[in-house]
Amino acid sequence: MGESLSVDTSKVASAASAATGVRPLTVLVVDDHPVFADALALAINNCEHLSCVGTAADTDHALSLAQETAPDVAVMDVDL
Repeated sequence: MGESLSVDTSKVASAASAATGVRPLTVLVVDDHPVFADALALAINNCEHLSCVGTAADTDHALSLAQETAPDVAVMDVDL
């Protein structure tokens, strides 16, 4: 379906961490519908204690991003 955008939230995560003293839970979003994936990433980043570390449109890209970012949680489309 094409490339999805990676979301750089390092500044958001650093600000949240500094303000609360709590490291945000990092989330990787994996879905082959880019509009949904981007909307979910945006919603995650709007939560004070969550930080989306990236989005992927397929499992190969998801595995690569997971190795790079070591997220706490991956939210995946069950049909991938």
